[in-house]
Amino acid sequence: MIKTLYTNGDSWTFGQELKDNEPDHLTYKFYNSWPWHLSQHLKIPKLVNDALGGTSNYRILRRTLDYIQNYKGNYEELLVVVAWTTYERKEVPIEILRKHNNGHTSWEENNLEYVSVLMNSIPDVKTGDSVLDKLILDWHKTSTMLNSQQHNAKEFYNQQWILKHVCKSLDINLLQVYALDNPEFAGQTANKEWLDEIMPFPISLNRMLMAVEHEQDVRAPMRHPNEEGHKYIAEQIQFQIPFFKNYT
Repeated sequence: MIKTLYTNGDSWTFGQELKDNEPDHLTYKFYNSWPWHLSQHLKIPKLVNDALGGTSNYRILRRTLDYIQNYKGNYEELLVVVAWTTYERKEVPIEILRKHNNGHTSWEENNLEYVSVLMNSIPDVKTGDSVLDKLILDWHKTSTMLNSQQHNAKEFYNQQWILKHVCKSLDINLLQVYALDNPEFAGQTANKEWLDEIMPFPISLNRMLMAVEHEQDVRAPMRHPNEEGHKYIAEQIQFQIPFFKNYT
């Protein structure tokens, strides 16, 4: 029996456009995005939604592996559902000297932090360290000039392959889906050899909504799923779950 549902992804999983500007919007997102509805459909008592708007596949893989490594329960009782994002998003690890004060004493420490950047737009980085901000801009300029879509596609495939085989080796139920479509993994341009290796076939949350948006109000103004859209996505993902051997 599955006791914990862990989800990760970008704004589509985080719940962007669900009461963004209202007080306590994070609580509202948690209880109205598709991971919550999925946990209710499947009667899974614990949900951990680790998604973040604007995140990269680097963060998705890193945080998911961290959660798996630190999971204290029985792996057969864990269901992981990851909704990968587009692969033009990158993650830059940096060390920042942060000052702390707890009211009794103060101290400094180097914190490892991660900056998410888009390859197709100039990053507006505010780390508090002007030298680091300049270095990130220089890194972005160089990386953009050297950017290879062919490399990005293969790297994205490797990320999915790694997560699949980590979960398989630990007997963890895993479902991989996409928030949006990357060309090598969707439609007639899809690389069938890659898709065969990361089966079950990843489905796109965006395509789910495209199939019904002409007759149902499932989109928020900026095209993310609205409340009804999240409910619909959860229903569609639910159909994939009973095929897992550990789900009873």
